[in-house]
Amino acid sequence: MNSVFAKHASNVVELFHRLDDAIAHGFLDKFPPEPGVYLFLEDGTPGRIGRTNNLSQRLKNHLRQDHGSAAYAFKRARQKLGLKPTYRKGSGRKDLQKDPAFVEVFRAEIERLKTLSVKYVVVEDIAEQYLLEIYSAIEYGFALDEFGNH
Repeated sequence: MNSVFAKHASNVVELFHRLDDAIAHGFLDKFPPEPGVYLFLEDGTPGRIGRTNNLSQRLKNHLRQDHGSAAYAFKRARQKLGLKPTYRKGSGRKDLQKDPAFVEVFRAEIERLKTLSVKYVVVEDIAEQYLLEIYSAIEYGFALDEFGNH
């Protein structure tokens, strides 16, 4: 194994346990403007993992009414309505934002996010962020479709 990769990978299990054992915060709590990996919990059950260069800003963005920032709410709204991404002109994110039925579900999902808990761990190293994100997704049994290519 490449020695640089091995060094990054050697920290992942410890970082996962730090994340898993972290205190759960309310979604509306203040978060540090630090890089890291975050975990959404619904009634204590892990639901989504993410990484960011700024925990504070990213978590605020999840609550914006903007399809580009509130990606998780957008994805959940799309799932609730049975809409799959098509990547075709006329059926993209901007178009869905003009659909009143979609906007209603999207806004409800943003409100639902406010009821979730969040755990996080500060991780400065971007390679360790990536590795922790995928490792955590596997540990929690999340679908890996978000790691696919378009």
